[in-house]
Amino acid sequence: MEQKPLVYDSNMGPPPEYDEHPGQFFYPPVGYHHVTSHVHVPVHTYQPVMSTTMMGNAQVVPRNYLCLSIVSLLFCWPFGLAALLMTIKTRDMIAYGDIAGAMETSRRALIFAVVGLVSGFLLLVAAVALVVA
Repeated sequence: MEQKPLVYDSNMGPPPEYDEHPGQFFYPPVGYHHVTSHVHVPVHTYQPVMSTTMMGNAQVVPRNYLCLSIVSLLFCWPFGLAALLMTIKTRDMIAYGDIAGAMETSRRALIFAVVGLVSGFLLLVAAVALVVA
């Protein structure tokens, strides 16, 4: 036997409160009855996919280079720290909606991170060359 959905009959007045009928916790409240016609209600067993459509004057959100800044911090901490601070400033500017300022600080974060990686690598090579020689 197929279960039919419950529908409230508006002629019966407002539905009762839950604590008015504590014995009817697992049963439909008074005033509800089964629908006599077949009503198909779709059941989704998957999470719907959220998508964003860009229209009109869409602005590109700049990257903040967080991972690169952290790696640069490990190689050469002065430049890495500057890159990390620029990364945080970029994130804050994006949150405030200042896309132009975020683009500039994003570019600075990239420059500091690359300079930190290159200088750290060169210092590592120089240290190894001194130890070997």
